Parts: sequence; C-alpha cells; structure tokens
Amino acid sequence: MCSGAAGRRQSERIGALVDPWDYEAGAGITLAPHIALDFHELTKYFPVALVGEYNFDYDFSDSEDAHTITGGVYYSGRRDFDIGLVGGAALAQPGDDGPKMFFGQMMMQYFF
Repeated sequence: MCSGAAGRRQSERIGALVDPWDYEAGAGITLAPHIALDFHELTKYFPVALVGEYNFDYDFSDSEDAHTITGGVYYSGRRDFDIGLVGGAALAQPGDDGPKMFFGQMMMQYFF
C-alpha cells in the first residue's frame, strides 16, 4: 500500500503540524500511531493517499494528558512533490465541553 519512505514523510508532516500542549519543563511521553494508505495503483488518473494519526501526550510533572486526532488527503502522483489537506481536533478531557481546538492546513512540499 504505502512505501516506508512515504509513510515516514507523512508521519513527519502530521506530527509537526500542531502541538497544543507544548510543555516547556518536565518530562513526558508521546504515543502516536500513524497509518498512511496510498491508492496510486488503483486510481492512476488521480493518485491519492489517505493518512490518519492519533496522538496521546502525557506530562508527568502536571499529571495531564492530551489527545489529538489528525487526518489528511494527499496527491501521491510524484515522489518529490506532495500537496494535500490535513485537519484534526484536540479532544477535550472528561468533563470538558467539546473539543478544545479544531485545525486545518493545506500542505505543499517539494523534496530535493
């Protein structure tokens, strides 16, 4: 489905999009399962790739956790060029009212 290099590129892009809980001090852990599916062979006239990621961040000093869900659609017809749309939501903690933040971004990258 998706080559290793393409999956790593997709993961680096999505992981770098937003970090709403950027702790300046303290120790923490981040877990982020990621999936990238490239449908290039199935859609030769319009090659697309779908990506999705769930981020779990935990800060040991504050005993706080954060959850973010991200997804996107990319043009995958060239190995050196990507263009696509990415969006997601930072989810609320139990007891909060709705998501803390929604975000969207258009990505365009050229790889040398």
